Amino acid sequence: MPRFLKRFIIGLAIVVALILVAIDVWFLEGSPKVAAMAPPGPEDVRAARQFVRAVRSQSGDAQEEGAFVGMTEDQMNSMMRLGARFVKGFRGEVELFDDEVYADVSVPVPWITGQKWANISGIIPQFEDGFEMKRVVVSGTNISPDLAMNAVRVGGNLAIGEGVVDRILEAPQTMHFQNDIVVIGFGLDEVGQNGVVRGVFGSMRGEELPGGDRIVHFEEQFIDAMEAGDLGQTGSYLPYITFLLDRVFAESNDDTLADNYTAAIIALAKICGARDFSLIIGGVAFDQKAKLTDTTCENVTFNDRIDSRRHFTTAAALQAASNRGFSVSVGEFKELFDAIRAGGFDFTDLAANNSGIRLSDVVMGNGLNNLDNLRRRIQFENDVIILFDDIPPIMSEADFDARFKDIDSPEYKAVLDQIETLIDGLPIYQP
Repeated sequence: MPRFLKRFIIGLAIVVALILVAIDVWFLEGSPKVAAMAPPGPEDVRAARQFVRAVRSQSGDAQEEGAFVGMTEDQMNSMMRLGARFVKGFRGEVELFDDEVYADVSVPVPWITGQKWANISGIIPQFEDGFEMKRVVVSGTNISPDLAMNAVRVGGNLAIGEGVVDRILEAPQTMHFQNDIVVIGFGLDEVGQNGVVRGVFGSMRGEELPGGDRIVHFEEQFIDAMEAGDLGQTGSYLPYITFLLDRVFAESNDDTLADNYTAAIIALAKICGARDFSLIIGGVAFDQKAKLTDTTCENVTFNDRIDSRRHFTTAAALQAASNRGFSVSVGEFKELFDAIRAGGFDFTDLAANNSGIRLSDVVMGNGLNNLDNLRRRIQFENDVIILFDDIPPIMSEADFDARFKDIDSPEYKAVLDQIETLIDGLPIYQP
């Protein structure tokens, strides 16, 4: 090796080592400064949905002043707790004081000497001409707010998708206080159809999912069958399930089965799933649009219930997406988004969810011959979804606490085991 090249490599190694030492000394710490957060609960999901819906609804109005959304301190902390779903170990808290937002976060950083923490504090003042920060402190070291913003842009875009963090930071145009509420004004161009909301939720996807064109392909087959009267707009949901399995079988081989099933169940969830399915799946399903139609499955039921149809379908779709690399697991959806209702807890929702999850796992975990056998054996609704006769009905929060205490109790887990046992006994899963 030439001497100059050897010296260059040694010099470069020394520089890199010094940079790593400097980062370790000035910007990383051995423990987090922010206390561990409680897992996000249903109130956090409701706060996030309320925020996203407010932004989306206002971004549809062609108002020159933009879309204005108010958030309380509690709602901002709800967003922090939900953020921990996407950055494992993330901790954060927000406090409103003297017309400024004080934010503290602790982010785990894998390091050559073991796990370290980046403890970051920031102050966000009221602003009128785009997002700005007043002060940034990283592990006790004051740094330039502009430098911090650029670091967030680069790191965030690498972590969750190119351009997503840019849109997040560019969307807020103004921020001011009204008593205990932070009112944020968004630029409509940034939060509209191709803006931050779609960007954030659309980025939560894996790289192995079927393309939007494939999803639309199956979606239009459902629409055609509904318009032709082959799939009713009232009555049992079972024909939709058998139609899905028949179409997937007809168009698949063992290599394409998983992708085709994922595309088909996502397409069905767009039509017959939860109303907020778009908030969870994002651009995966909504980059391309199917043809317009007046037909609907809004009044179609599963186990004589509309909500069971929505639960079953959405959970099945998210499990299929999760099996193909979707970055938000169906378990999180099940616990936080769909299983717990405002004012009560309903095990029958969990039963519908888990029945849908099992269908996706069985179809995707086996070959085409198994799918052929499975679809031929379906004759009745309760070949696919369990009866709710032996499942506790919806109960108030007080009744749930009195009987089950919490979701970690043996009593609660016993009901979950009962649900799984009933699913095991469904006719289509028998040898």
